[in-house]
Order: sequence, then structure tokens, then C-alpha cells
Amino acid sequence: MESGKIKLSALFLFGFCLAEVQAQTVEDIDGNIYKTVTIGTQIWMAENLKATKFNDGTEIPLAKADANEWADHTVAASTTPAYCWLYDSASVYKDRYGAFYNGFTVIKDNLCPDGWHVPSDQDWTILITYLGGEVDAGGKLKETGTANWNEPNNGATNETGFTARAGGSISDNGSNWYNKSYAFWWSSTVDNEKYLWTRNINFNGSNIIRSYAEMQAGNSVRCIKDATVEIGGMKTIAQNDEKPLTAIEQKQSEHVTIRNEAFRFEITAPKSWSFSKIVQQDPYEEMKSGKYSSSVSTGEEDKVPENWNGFRLNSIGSSIDSSPFLIIYAHKVEDQKPEDFAKIFELSLTRFGIKDLKLNRNFSVGDATGFDCIYDLGIRVRYTALYKNGIRVVIHYYFPSNDPTLFERYATEVDKVIRSLRIK
Repeated sequence: MESGKIKLSALFLFGFCLAEVQAQTVEDIDGNIYKTVTIGTQIWMAENLKATKFNDGTEIPLAKADANEWADHTVAASTTPAYCWLYDSASVYKDRYGAFYNGFTVIKDNLCPDGWHVPSDQDWTILITYLGGEVDAGGKLKETGTANWNEPNNGATNETGFTARAGGSISDNGSNWYNKSYAFWWSSTVDNEKYLWTRNINFNGSNIIRSYAEMQAGNSVRCIKDATVEIGGMKTIAQNDEKPLTAIEQKQSEHVTIRNEAFRFEITAPKSWSFSKIVQQDPYEEMKSGKYSSSVSTGEEDKVPENWNGFRLNSIGSSIDSSPFLIIYAHKVEDQKPEDFAKIFELSLTRFGIKDLKLNRNFSVGDATGFDCIYDLGIRVRYTALYKNGIRVVIHYYFPSNDPTLFERYATEVDKVIRSLRIK
């Protein structure tokens, strides 16, 4: 057991606010300097990435953009990272269009400079939503003129300062497609194990298109700065009377690139507290969500760390799946079975439009017993009871959708339910 510090994985979805374009810079591992732009709540590179190493200094294999050599790094080798330059000419095209990376390079998690990451599919969606939707967002991102776009370059305003240029794409056989006609960028989000979601803009319109590409292809990369997760309000509570106890100090937020856009952050706690290590299953190893296991003990049975902004720890420990949003609530109740509490909870959920129980599954893990309920839209609630000093009911709430609208609706509603049910 470790004492004092723990790094916790949780999810955070941030909203939008209008921000001015700012001319700041960031340096990659090779010493290349990139302009950056702030668009809404996000900070993007204003140029395509051209790094030839991962940010730990490991060289990325250079492959010629031809059928033999590019295929050796993609189709034949299956999962070998690789990059190339347009028409194999770094001197002419490196600064103009950046490098083209295959998907196996993108999913390594350390392609962008420290503090930056390859944008997820959701990062792209947030950007496009902020710009008013897919129909016009492409024009707001495109460089104007025809130096790097074919005529007529319709709808290009570059009002964001993003300065998208039409480098095209490298096919899985090494041939270049669509130079000066299309700009293609990777996201880090895997689709169906062998594809990644992408975005592309073309010369003849102002729209931006969501599509996917096999990892053997070569596309451009625009890095996005890691978001800072404001935890805020961390404290302990006595579960029955809600009186604040020892404060928890928030430490530096740090982005960790895994599927479902999770964040890692560090907190410190009193010396009397103890934590086990977070155990993470590599989400890319089996192309599915990661799993985490942790436990925390305050040394006092009725105290639990809490953050009303949507993240809870519970003092009995847990093993949970990674999901787009997770809330853990703990209640200590006397003379009440978990199934009775669940019925109250379900009735409250229906007041907010959550209904249609799909599955009721009993489980037993160690001293903990209870059952899982799955509702419409895949929302899952786990009710766990420990028969010690009364029943401790712990609710694990999983929100499976990446849709921001659904996220906001159900996260808010469930929080209302829990607040209304707090037992004194």
C-alpha cells in the first residue's frame, strides 16, 4: 500500500466558450516550432505535425511513399509505425504539409509533444460544434487562396487561424491521393479494431467530413493541447450528516491518452489515509476499454472522499470499467436492503426520464453483494452492499455515450437524484 498520493482516472467533458485566436508556439522533440491557435476551449497547432521521433526520443521509421517500402511498414509488417514526406521530398514539402503518419504511429500515444496529444474523435467533434457544425466548419479552417488548394477553394475564410492545407493522403500502397484537393487528419479513436476515425476537407466546399481510414494509410496529424481538469471542491464527508472533514489538496492535472478521453489527476490526502495503486489494463492491447482497480481507506468507517463535481471515491474499493463518464456514490444506511434502496433510486430516475430496466443481475465480490441494473441507452447502475456497521450502498453509474447532449442531460439528472436521496 502507498500512502499520501494516488493518481486517479476519471472523465471530464468540457463545454464551449468563445476565445480569441492566440499566436503562441510549441516545440516538438526535433526542435520544430509550431504556431498555435485557441479556438473555443481548445488549443490546436496551426500547422501539421512534422516530428520524426516519438516524444521519448524513439525514432519513427521513415518509409518512401511507394508500393514496396510503404507496404513493408504497413500491410506486410501489420503494425509497424511509419511516416513519409509528400513525394519523398522533405526539402520541398515538410514545412508546407508536414509529415504523413500511418495509424500505428498515431495510436502509440506519444507522437505529439509533451502536454499535447493526437485529437480524439470527440476533440474534433467539439471543434466542429463550436464552429457551427459540419456544413461550414471546413471553410473556417481552410487556408485561403490557391497556393495549397486547387481552384476554386470554395468557402475558405481561415477565420480560426487553423490554416488547413490540402496535403492529401497516402494510400496503403504508398501512392499519394488528392494533393491540393483534400486535407486529411487522423483522430486517435479506434473504430472496429483496424480503423481510425478521420476528418477531411476538400477544395470544392466549406464542409468537413467525418470518415475512417485503415491504419495502413498515411494522413496528417494536428496536435491539440491537453485540457486541464479542474477538480475543485474535494473534501471528505461523514456519510450520514454531510459535515466536512479533512480537506484533500488538488495537485496538477495531467492528460493521459487512452480510449474514451480519460484524464489522470493527482491528489494528496492525510498521512493516515492509505491507497492501493491504480491498475490499468492497456486499452489498445485488446482494442477495448481499459479497466481500473483501486482502493482507499480513510481509517474511519463513516468517512469518504468526495467531489461534488462528479467524481467520488469510496472507502471499500472497487473494480470498474472505463466509460465516457463515471460517478461513484456511497451511502451508509441502517436496516435497508440494497434492492430496497435501488427501488427508491429507480423511482427517482423515472422523474427525470430514465427508465426501461433492461437487466437485473446479482453479483458477489468478496464481502460485497448486490446487483447490476442496465437501463435504456446502456446506462448501468451497480448497487453494492457491505454488511458491516449497517449497509453501505455504493452506486457505480456508467454513462456509455459520447454524445455531449446525452452526457449533460443524464449526468445532471443523476446528480439531482443522488442529492435528493442523501440519507441522514
